[in-house]
Amino acid sequence: MAILWHRLQPILAKEGVEERLWFIHHWNYVEVLSRAAVVLDTFPYGGCLTSLEALAHAKPLVTLPSEYVRGRFTLAMYEQMGFLDLVSENVDDYINLSVSIGTNTTYQNELKQKIRKYYELLHENDNSVQEWSELFWKVTGMQIEQHA
Repeated sequence: MAILWHRLQPILAKEGVEERLWFIHHWNYVEVLSRAAVVLDTFPYGGCLTSLEALAHAKPLVTLPSEYVRGRFTLAMYEQMGFLDLVSENVDDYINLSVSIGTNTTYQNELKQKIRKYYELLHENDNSVQEWSELFWKVTGMQIEQHA
């Protein structure tokens, strides 16, 4: 981490953003996440595990899906949930939505409630389990036992 910081520091200082970037130890990640008012999905590479963690903590997660799969995981999660309120259409929308959430605690709380309501739907799709089972069957010749 020290090597990365040493390489980034001159660039960040030149851009005037050095004091706005924090490196945290992964052990502190959940603590920092719990304090977040809004989480920004990175682009053009989006989150996957970090998106799941943000949603599991009912944090408003703003995304701007990219053209390629690597930037569409959060969109897929929101589609599975049937909740597209935090999917941006362009960069301006991404910024405006993020700022709006970050500066309005009432809006934050409304979104947290919606995320809690829809989050369970993210894990209720048995189609993916069936597809993986079929893939394993084809690849290995072994049938995966299904549980009700």
